[in-house]
Amino acid sequence: RWTQLSEASAIYSPGPNGAISYNSAANSAQLTLSNNAGGFQRARIATKRRYRYQPGRIVRASLATRLSVAGSPISLTRLWGVGDQTDGFFVECRGDGEGDRLSILYRNSAGNGLTYETRVSRSQWTGDKLDGTGKSKQTLDLSKTFMTMVEWGWYGASDVRVYFYVVDEGDELPTS
Repeated sequence: RWTQLSEASAIYSPGPNGAISYNSAANSAQLTLSNNAGGFQRARIATKRRYRYQPGRIVRASLATRLSVAGSPISLTRLWGVGDQTDGFFVECRGDGEGDRLSILYRNSAGNGLTYETRVSRSQWTGDKLDGTGKSKQTLDLSKTFMTMVEWGWYGASDVRVYFYVVDEGDELPTS
């Protein structure tokens, strides 16, 4: 694990194989994990800022992501999103992320020490599946930079929405 560089330190053994850079002017970080033959690597950005409960408040978090998927074995799982080991909303990519190897993962600890996970595979998504067959006619290319935004309401009393923003290079754009 890596942690933010501002007023924080961490010692991990063995250390991840890659690089982290922090831009204090933009308050942003870039994590790059290199290929690690057969090893497990994890990168994490955490904020020290905490927010008090606000009824009816919607929270949004977005991430820019680009993956190396060519030749990725099915046993390789990559997760990105908002949360920790016990709670959160994530996108889960197994192998190359084609078809149902791309899913949305919801983790919930329910306060009893156990972690429950619910996966919604791409074929079960209620909106555009980003496989070229949806209203947008777009296919999510994980090897190109794209944005993922997770939106949810406080206290678990609202829907959760996951948005993907992709670069549209087509000449004929949909009307909406």
